[in-house]
Amino acid sequence: MKRLSLLLPFLLVMSSAGSSVTAAVLNTLDQATLNRLGLVFARVQPVSTDSGTTVSARVMGSPLQPDAVVARFAGVVEAWHVAPGDAVDANAVLGTVRSSEVLTLQQQWLEANAALRQASAAQTRDQKLFDDGVIAAQRLQQTQRDYQAARASADALGAQLTLAGIEAKQLGSFTSQSPQLGLYTLRAPLAGVVGRLQASVGEAVTSAQRLVELSPAQLWLQADLPASLAAGLREGQPLRTQGVDTPLTLRQLDRQLDPRTQTLGIRAEFDGTVNLRPGQIVPLLLTPLEAGWRIPADAVVHNGKTTEVFVRTASGIDSRVLHLEPLGGDYLAREGIQGDEQLVVRGAALLKGMTLGLGGE
Repeated sequence: MKRLSLLLPFLLVMSSAGSSVTAAVLNTLDQATLNRLGLVFARVQPVSTDSGTTVSARVMGSPLQPDAVVARFAGVVEAWHVAPGDAVDANAVLGTVRSSEVLTLQQQWLEANAALRQASAAQTRDQKLFDDGVIAAQRLQQTQRDYQAARASADALGAQLTLAGIEAKQLGSFTSQSPQLGLYTLRAPLAGVVGRLQASVGEAVTSAQRLVELSPAQLWLQADLPASLAAGLREGQPLRTQGVDTPLTLRQLDRQLDPRTQTLGIRAEFDGTVNLRPGQIVPLLLTPLEAGWRIPADAVVHNGKTTEVFVRTASGIDSRVLHLEPLGGDYLAREGIQGDEQLVVRGAALLKGMTLGLGGE
């Protein structure tokens, strides 16, 4: 094909408006010239905070809260007190496990509690004897140390039993004949909906084994995004899910790329309860923080860190340097462009070559 020379000198006029820099490339809109260069134009489209890029996201429970109840001690499932699908409050009893480990702890606690009562009585007695001048301070100090050691032992064993779901008021009523000996309860760590029961009644379970799947009332979404999409997001910004009225708030944005997928993970929290299930795949709309203009990727020419577009004007075509942000496969311009302007979406690279004095086809 015949090589075209530069139609008119480049950089006839250069101006700066805000953060953009404009330079005239052609001062003619002769249709024959435009056809010869193969230029195609498209009008810029507005981007509002209600629009954006849609990606797939997975519903999950809050990463800040547990999503399962685990066995604190090895044992055998004695009974379930809930069924899958039941809504439960925080601290609700879900099931009961019989455990020899818990029985040993309870017996040790009973002994420690008896020793604590004796140490408390001895401390009270020796304090009175010391006040009456009957015993020396050294004996009172030893009695006080014995009491403190007994208190620490009882408190430590009580804390372990609390982990087993045994409340303080139950501990206070324990005796060597209590029917609760050897039993501990599984309690809901938060309000939610019971999912799967992972063990049957009579089944032996090990310590730390997941026994109850729990769907928290407060749900999140998780998505893995290309770095170009995640670059325009900020923690705290609102997001939306198509088909769900409850908005989300972006809570977590990974700072490091996954080396296998070259993606960044994001997690957003629903601002209220929603009728979704963990594991469900839903469309997540990545909405921009502020309104602006969508700039097609085909209209953008990159020169190092500079991004440039070519704008049709009344007198010809101008080159304009803009600050752009990733917006899906396109870009977002917050300033430096107007809604009634048209961009070159085919032939931009040719025009860039012309500005460099390379001519065109």
